[in-house]
Amino acid sequence: MGHIIFHHETVSPPQAVGGVTIFQRDSEKFGWHNARAAGGRDGGGKVDDLSVLGDFFAELSSAISKDLSPDSSHIVAWTRRRWTHAQGRMEDALSSDRSDQSGRSPTDAVTKIYGERYLAEYSALLDGSAAMRAVRVTVENIADTDATVLLRGESGVGKDLVAHAIHAASRRCNGPFIKVNCAAIPRELLESELFGHEKGAFTGAHRRKPGQFEYANKGTIYLDEIAELPLALQAKLLHVLQDLRFSRVGGHGVIDVDIRVVAATNRDLEHALTRGDFREDLYYRLNVVEIRIPPLRERKEEILILAARFLAQFNQQYGRKKQLSPETTARLVEYSWGGNVREMENIIRRMVVLDDGEQAFENLVARRRQMGPSALRSSSLSTEGLREIARCGAQEAERKALANVLERVQWNRAEAARILKVSYKTLLNKITECQLKPPPSRQLG
Repeated sequence: MGHIIFHHETVSPPQAVGGVTIFQRDSEKFGWHNARAAGGRDGGGKVDDLSVLGDFFAELSSAISKDLSPDSSHIVAWTRRRWTHAQGRMEDALSSDRSDQSGRSPTDAVTKIYGERYLAEYSALLDGSAAMRAVRVTVENIADTDATVLLRGESGVGKDLVAHAIHAASRRCNGPFIKVNCAAIPRELLESELFGHEKGAFTGAHRRKPGQFEYANKGTIYLDEIAELPLALQAKLLHVLQDLRFSRVGGHGVIDVDIRVVAATNRDLEHALTRGDFREDLYYRLNVVEIRIPPLRERKEEILILAARFLAQFNQQYGRKKQLSPETTARLVEYSWGGNVREMENIIRRMVVLDDGEQAFENLVARRRQMGPSALRSSSLSTEGLREIARCGAQEAERKALANVLERVQWNRAEAARILKVSYKTLLNKITECQLKPPPSRQLG
């Protein structure tokens, strides 16, 4: 056991010689040297191990109780007070440690791990309403994971913003963020765009081209409008998400990637499942963490915050000093915002760049009042219905044309591909997507 000496004169700082430490009683500071506690190191110092600290106080109390004369009772009392105080501090330290491991707040976790950019650029944008704060909590809870995320919500609600926030809060924040709009790329080119192709894989493939999954390695790939992915490609994407490996179009080598996948859609995927337009296994593979972003009409408290942010942004961008009248401000709050945040951004931009921008918005509000809420809902449903009708009609027309050509060439796929001016692989994908089957005598090999 180490040796203890109390000194009635002030000693600052405590001095240690060999195994002896001088204690400064007047200020109630202490030090300790113990070969077991120091782990073989020379000299004394503050003990970090709480159990060793506890042993020290226990031994100290015992030694003073047994060895000091009765006139040293004030030192015994002091020691007991210090021991009680130390016990409380140890309990607090242990509680704090447990809280940090299992009960830390999401924001603390992000701050301590990797979230400087997230906190600087995105956290405030997710703090304007209770609904968006719930989204923020989810983003921060998954910051230190690679869980696949599915973003749901109407067009213009801010799915892109949330996808960027997820990347910025993650350990991949210094890696690439690659966005792919699955609805904006022609279907026959989508596989090549996602996974790349080898030279000569199809007509026009004059050189090897890496895909977006390769570019996203060590980062995040954001698949927007995931519901527009063709069925044949959904099957390949499923295997890529499971194994994180794939082959380029026309290639045989396997490419491994380290990526996080974030997908987004404004469509009803459950309805697409029942129609057979979306694979059930892919749906469950993507829907590990689902984040639903509410429309702006359900986030009324955000409207003026967003309006002020856009106003400042466009005033600076266009060198203007536009201010909104109280009447316009009131109309912003009562407006229905069918196009959500994107519609607001465009309206505020119009107000800044045009002298009659506020008047144009007033006219828009007046027209919407005349139409009434039921007319607005019917208009929205009709528009969505027409869009869906057009999509289904195009699919059915494509299916019939493909079936007619295949029947005409007696299911000679190479000849059908030449007539339709697509690659052989694209033709096979289309046959699968359209769920066409050859006669029994000409089964696909």
